[in-house]
Amino acid sequence: MSELEDGLAHALAVLAVTLAILFYLGWWRIPRTTIADHETALIYRHGRFSRQVGPGRHFVFPGSTVRRCRTIPQTLHIRPPDMLTRDGIPVRATALVTFRIALLDVRVGPLTVGPDVRRMLIAAARDRATYPTAGA
Repeated sequence: MSELEDGLAHALAVLAVTLAILFYLGWWRIPRTTIADHETALIYRHGRFSRQVGPGRHFVFPGSTVRRCRTIPQTLHIRPPDMLTRDGIPVRATALVTFRIALLDVRVGPLTVGPDVRRMLIAAARDRATYPTAGA
């Protein structure tokens, strides 16, 4: 073999060993996240929106935050306090709301069923309950 071939073979051997070491040490340290079939996730890097990912396994860089959102139908049982109609009759109503998140807006982020959503739905139920009665 010539000197050039010896140098090239040596460089390729060093490169192969270096890549093998980096792959072995680095592969286990790369953070990954798995998004389930019924989820979608928004990935924020250092507080700013980076990308939206669907189901599957994804690499996540250090400093990133993953916010998951369920995309299957969800049910919310609302029990608002007793309400009065315009003519003073007490009404007790409960609502069963079924919803599914079809499209995420990256400006808002994923919707979580918490106190804010409950307050919004209770206010909508109160607005419906204040319609005038037939005798008014």
